[in-house]
Amino acid sequence: MELLSLAGSWTLKPREGQVLPVETIEQKRLGSVPAEIPGDIMSALLSAGLISDPYSGTNELGIQWVGETDWILGRDFNVSSSLFACKRIFLAIDLLDTVAEVYINGRLAGKNDNMFVPCRWDVQDYLREGRNHIEAIIFSPVKAAAKKAATLPYPVPESVYPVSSPHRNLLRKAQCMSGWDWGPCLMTGGIYDGIALCGIDGPRIESVQTRMKAVQPGTDGDFQWPATADAFASQTLDQASDKKPEYSRPDFAVTVTVEANSTEATDAVLGISLAGSSVERHIQLPAGDSIAVERFMVSQPELWWPAESGKQSLYELVVRLGPGGTAPCGPLGAQAQCHEERKRIGFRELRVSTEKDSAGREMSFAVNGRRVFAKGANWVPADALPSRWTKARLSRLLQDATQAHMNCLRVWGG
Repeated sequence: MELLSLAGSWTLKPREGQVLPVETIEQKRLGSVPAEIPGDIMSALLSAGLISDPYSGTNELGIQWVGETDWILGRDFNVSSSLFACKRIFLAIDLLDTVAEVYINGRLAGKNDNMFVPCRWDVQDYLREGRNHIEAIIFSPVKAAAKKAATLPYPVPESVYPVSSPHRNLLRKAQCMSGWDWGPCLMTGGIYDGIALCGIDGPRIESVQTRMKAVQPGTDGDFQWPATADAFASQTLDQASDKKPEYSRPDFAVTVTVEANSTEATDAVLGISLAGSSVERHIQLPAGDSIAVERFMVSQPELWWPAESGKQSLYELVVRLGPGGTAPCGPLGAQAQCHEERKRIGFRELRVSTEKDSAGREMSFAVNGRRVFAKGANWVPADALPSRWTKARLSRLLQDATQAHMNCLRVWGG
């Protein structure tokens, strides 16, 4: 696989031909401004000095027009000869918010209306070697929601307090962006995670999911993980479509391996036997999407525990897809026919215990057979502006939680 990241410096401007919702001094001088991607529209306007800080006073009320406007994010980029020579090239956008159209060199590459589903579009026919241009039109979520509401056979009432954008339930967009009791109404949009061109000469791994269970139950009072763990790795694989049969190569090998994570593991973890924790299987891939499930054993894994109950031992799951499965490969590997995905996993059993007690039945969390007293908080988005969802900020918040002796977080559902 060959990867070209499109993150970095973009430009932001209002879409031509629309009437901006309000007469303000800002819109009179509003043209093209710099925008960092990953990032969001309101953060770019704030950095350019075109809107006021939404957290100050009642400024939130004065910038609602941003969510009522269509915006265009764009940039130029260069495609190398090696990337252009790949037999298939995908545009991969991890998080596109929300109602949007993406164009490459003026041609529509794909549409989106769901913030929670990654975009993967075949764009090989739209690219050229050398200079290219990409644009993402982010349509007003306020207008998109109102348009959908107008098609309903009956009106659906909406909240108007404290500040709320109506009909938010009709958009697959983070609901808190429309205003909540703990957060402002900032109907921004943008590209909040990775965006890249991916060139491949064979099939690719779209996603990897895992689940594991103990082969034998513990025999003494305190739960003990057995000598072996039964693990499943399920991969969603993509092969060339029927329209390009000349690119199909049905005989590939899937290799699944569990490795000690050298950056996280202690000497004890590195010393654990991982015999039998690797499996390779040759498979025939049909055109389109398919799922391969591999089952394998991991010997004597060191367990993962919640904070203050033990160590958070982690391992690395490596899934390779390529000819024979033995050639080195990776996201930036030299072999476009070989694709590799890695993810960190922990071995643990988690269940809700409802055993009988003196009052009837308990409800408690049991981790690895041991009851754990849950101490935690409600996790809401770290900021109303997605550009501020930085790794450093998230790490600090999580460190604050552990220093306050928390061991669980309830992720707010909106």
